[in-house]
Amino acid sequence: MTIKAIDVKKLREDTNAGMMDCKKALIESDGDFEKAKTILKEKGQSKADSKSDRTTAQGIVVIQSNEDHAVILEVNCETDFAAKDNLFTEFVDRIASLILHNNLDDMEQLDKQKSDDFESVEEYRKFTISKLGENITIRRFRRINLDGILGRYIHGSKIASLVLLDYDDSVELAKDIAMHVAASKPEYISNTDIPEEVIKEESRILRVQVEQEGKPEEIIDKIVDGN
Repeated sequence: MTIKAIDVKKLREDTNAGMMDCKKALIESDGDFEKAKTILKEKGQSKADSKSDRTTAQGIVVIQSNEDHAVILEVNCETDFAAKDNLFTEFVDRIASLILHNNLDDMEQLDKQKSDDFESVEEYRKFTISKLGENITIRRFRRINLDGILGRYIHGSKIASLVLLDYDDSVELAKDIAMHVAASKPEYISNTDIPEEVIKEESRILRVQVEQEGKPEEIIDKIVDGN
């Protein structure tokens, strides 16, 4: 059958699929729009499933905020090239916006959200995978209440930090601390957060270093204990 260009255009507008994919789906469905949409969805699902086990070692981190909350989100893909693709960055921005404006706090809540023409975030993710040609994983996110002064910093597109000050009204100080966090990459906020095995191992390494300097034993104990 003959497929009109106006029909292909309409299907593309409804599904965001490529022109050739839309034309093939209309031919396969004998011009039935709803069936063509199902065909496109199934093909996108198939492409996404075939890539689901591929390692996602690249990606970007974004920060979004409004008057009440701030969100920091990491989404991964397979290559640095894909991480710069407009399709991927649009996906990340839309996911961050969903989290921010729907007050989401975990992946389970996120998975249930609709995204424009998609019934779920998972459906949107698989559609983006089928178009991008790479696996995508939403790795982690955090939403915080803005009950203080927010400091935010992104280094490139891979390292980001959020800092909330509840005792100072300096925006510049909050930003400076956020920059310091991004640069130093601290693993813990306070001593009570550090696992006992980590403390023991770091103490052992410090003792070896100080002993090599020839310090007296009583001094070594004080240095290791932090006195």
